[in-house]
Amino acid sequence: MSSDLRLICEYEEALRNVCNVLFSFDMSGNLLSWHKSAEEIFGCFREQVVGKSVRTLWPGEKRSIANNMLGVLNGAAKYAFMIDTPASRTLESQIITTIPIKDQSSQVIGATGVSENITHSRTFLQSILDGIEDSVKIVDRDFTIILFNERASKRHKGIEKTLIGEKCYEVFWGKNQPCSHCVTRKCFETNRPQQTIDSYLGEGGKQYIEFFSFPIKNEFGETVYAIEFERDVTERQELEQKKEKQREELGKIVRELQLAYQEIQSMQSKLLHAEKLASIGQITSCIAHELDSPLTTISGYCELIEEGLKDENILSRVKIISNQVTRCQKTIRGVLDYSRKSKDLKTFQDVNMLIKKTISLMEYVLKVNRIRVLLELENNLPLVNVQENQIQQVFFNLLRNAIDSMPDGGEIKISSFKRDDNTLQLIFKDTGHGISAAKQKNIFEPFFTTKDQGKGTGLGLSICSDIVRSHGGSITVESGEGEGSKFITILPINSEKVE
Repeated sequence: MSSDLRLICEYEEALRNVCNVLFSFDMSGNLLSWHKSAEEIFGCFREQVVGKSVRTLWPGEKRSIANNMLGVLNGAAKYAFMIDTPASRTLESQIITTIPIKDQSSQVIGATGVSENITHSRTFLQSILDGIEDSVKIVDRDFTIILFNERASKRHKGIEKTLIGEKCYEVFWGKNQPCSHCVTRKCFETNRPQQTIDSYLGEGGKQYIEFFSFPIKNEFGETVYAIEFERDVTERQELEQKKEKQREELGKIVRELQLAYQEIQSMQSKLLHAEKLASIGQITSCIAHELDSPLTTISGYCELIEEGLKDENILSRVKIISNQVTRCQKTIRGVLDYSRKSKDLKTFQDVNMLIKKTISLMEYVLKVNRIRVLLELENNLPLVNVQENQIQQVFFNLLRNAIDSMPDGGEIKISSFKRDDNTLQLIFKDTGHGISAAKQKNIFEPFFTTKDQGKGTGLGLSICSDIVRSHGGSITVESGEGEGSKFITILPINSEKVE
């Protein structure tokens, strides 16, 4: 007998006094001894294994156990793993620990395996795990199930005997390798706890499962087992999704309220501007009224002077003064007529004449802005029953918009003609910058304007639309960006005079 073998035998004999020795093996990994307790635990007789490699005990997927046992020959302090063995009608749990054997010079010459029955400790642990409402299982680094609780068994719809020693990814997920979403695999890789939530299509619909995996480490800080928790969080997740949806809806409402508030602020600003314009209109009316009286006096004196003058040269100059005064009176009286509060009664009017009167009022503005007006008015149009000032205001607003759309000058073409359906069609066409299709949808809405801030109230076209509709007519626009705009107004021809 070699000295190494003798030392291994002596070491085994010494250990048998304090623990249950199972086997020993040499530096080649070949088994030197195999005791009766090893036969009971592993189910192999001495004659079958002595002289053979440790790897023959754990072939295939369990080869890692043998490799870890042989690791003690290369410097590992020890290696322990758990195994369940049949005992009567129950399973007994054993912790198998492989310990290196060293000679007097502290050189490793072999190893021995000892066992410790932990059935009672395991029973106590099992009762603790069964009291947990979540599904709990403990697996080793090969994902072999070594312990699980009652909830996990119900989830598997099986019994304990079918789970112990099985791969968790096979019995729970029907896979042939660890799952890609597996938190336990990440736990073994990182030596740190892991958590995730995944969704699955179950019998009752979509389910959400929360997974936790915590490392169980040996005395060297290595993760040798992992304890995995599974918790059904479907109700919680659905509640969170409902809350998130409510938050999104609330956010949408808040944004809509903010937009509405901004709209109100804009409308208030435009209303103030409209009130300012109304005040200016009243002031203009007062000024026109005040100017009309002295102009009448000047006009009268000019006529008297003309009667007494013999000098043709001076007389011609007085006539120029008289003509200019008459022109001013005409403009001022047009302003007074336009600004005078109108009655609600409608009268039969010549729309061509109303168009010309409106152009006359805006003659100076058109000239200053280098706008040329072309008239294509059909002669002998039938009269229409309208409220004069209101229709004149429509024409004024359409002209004003056309002027504003041509800052560098341009042309306004106004045409009128009778249609076959007993209506009049009036067209105001300009050569301005035009209106985009998106803006045309809102062009007749109150306070909507295409002009720069401070240059329009957004009420002009809205007022036009209201007036025309109150007369039983319609107003539409045809336009495109950079193509000018064409406003088409249709008014009904009434055969009977309305009192």
